[in-house]
Amino acid sequence: YLSFPLFFFFWRALLNIAMASVVTRVATFAGADALALQGLRGGRIAVMLGSFDPFHRGHQALCSSLLESHGCAAVLLLVPEVHFEKTIEEGKNASLQQRVDMLRALYQGEPRVGYGVAHEVLFVRLAQGLWREAFPSAAEVTFGMGQDRYACMLDSRSYFDTLGLEWTAGDQQELERLRDTCIVFSRDQTTPLLSLPGGVSSTLVRQALVGQRSGAVSSSTPEVMVDPAILAYIWQNGLYSTVGEDGQGGPGEAP
Repeated sequence: YLSFPLFFFFWRALLNIAMASVVTRVATFAGADALALQGLRGGRIAVMLGSFDPFHRGHQALCSSLLESHGCAAVLLLVPEVHFEKTIEEGKNASLQQRVDMLRALYQGEPRVGYGVAHEVLFVRLAQGLWREAFPSAAEVTFGMGQDRYACMLDSRSYFDTLGLEWTAGDQQELERLRDTCIVFSRDQTTPLLSLPGGVSSTLVRQALVGQRSGAVSSSTPEVMVDPAILAYIWQNGLYSTVGEDGQGGPGEAP
């Protein structure tokens, strides 16, 4: 049997090969479009870090807003390899690869959007690593996020303390840069972007998928909340057909 460190290294190597991607210490980017993004010079890059389980029209609207209304030359959609606040369970959630594949189904061929997996999930270190290792020619690498995620970022030092990591002057300087450059969407700002009754979230999408299979009536159908390209992937791969006690969907057969 492989020891855990060897197994983890082997698993990540397979992930990198499967994505045919640009690989850095902090993230792996899927697809040939990432190569074009690496050549970006002088533009502002915004990172959206989320579980995207699944990626819904709310996420899509924020991504479009970053590109069209906030002067970003590109947006990076990254799924964290490790979650601090969420428990991802096999059978209740889409796998890491499946979530990246859903992003690929929607954005493949869009030169301004990159997607992949974040190996580093501490905000200050992820931003530093992306700028230095993947996009050194960019004018700026920052984040696009909601108010709750922004509050977590401002509390970065407590995450370092929890993990037993040293908080350096460089980390503090990077946090201050991100505090000033982050594009933060308030709830008042996101509501007009979504224009969906009752809002939208990945949990609501999973519940709507289960309800549609069972014939239940819902105020929002999956077709309203999810782009057809991603919805087709969900049906084809039998994702989210059951809901656990926490409201999270699990895998199953498409209707």
